[in-house]
Amino acid sequence: MPGADDQPYSSRPGDGTSPTPRPCLPTDLQALIDDAQRREQTENEVWDTWAEPYDNSFLGKGVPDAAVSRLTELATDGRALELGIGTGRLAIPLARAGIAVDGIELSASMAKQLKEKSTGLPITVTVGNMADYHDTGHTYSLIYAAYSVLHLLQSQAEQLRCLQNVARALQPGGTFVVEATHPQVFAGLLRGKNLKIRDLTDDVLSVSATVVDTAQQTVKFQEISIRDGEIRMMPCHVRWIWPAELDLMAALATLSLESRAEDWFGSALTPSSTQHVSLYRKA
Repeated sequence: MPGADDQPYSSRPGDGTSPTPRPCLPTDLQALIDDAQRREQTENEVWDTWAEPYDNSFLGKGVPDAAVSRLTELATDGRALELGIGTGRLAIPLARAGIAVDGIELSASMAKQLKEKSTGLPITVTVGNMADYHDTGHTYSLIYAAYSVLHLLQSQAEQLRCLQNVARALQPGGTFVVEATHPQVFAGLLRGKNLKIRDLTDDVLSVSATVVDTAQQTVKFQEISIRDGEIRMMPCHVRWIWPAELDLMAALATLSLESRAEDWFGSALTPSSTQHVSLYRKA
């Protein structure tokens, strides 16, 4: 039962004064804010670790021509915004194709790598959290999040905030493109704990370790490289989004699903698809 201290108002008996609300500190809200800031700092440090070796790692290799072609078509005003632009894996070929690319990147070290590689190209980078709104001075006919970058936001709330700010930056009729690993890979093929040898020579050993938590929709990943007697550990944290979940987030952000395929060529999505490319339109 509530006691006297549980009463939401206080007043002096019989003095005729109105009850005065008791101050209530939003400790739960502050705890959430503090936790989000800690997670952001952690992810910043993670991708600073990846910056130097990224381009030569399995994560940084290969740019499908179909992706560049499709994104060029969708950037109808000649400008695009990339979330998690990294070291420019997609931005550089897009810029060479004549698209001005603005990018958001959490890691200052990754952004520095990109700037060093893109001299003379129409690429601008803002260092910050892609879940937040950044005033670049432009609105966009195309915003895209490739290579599962949305999964790198560590909570559903952050992912939803990201989509809401995407809608804010899109022009009416603009397109938001999401390319991501299909979660059935995590929940099925990689379920549990896994160890994979990526490279093995007389001088080099490269191993990937993953721990998948299907209840929390998370993956803890560690790339371990042993080269010339030096051990390098590069972590990565994923909070995956099911396509139906992504559709609901998009709807809450006033974006509607236009199409979904398993690749940039528009191939039909199947139960065995390992990735999806989803296009959303702002009304």
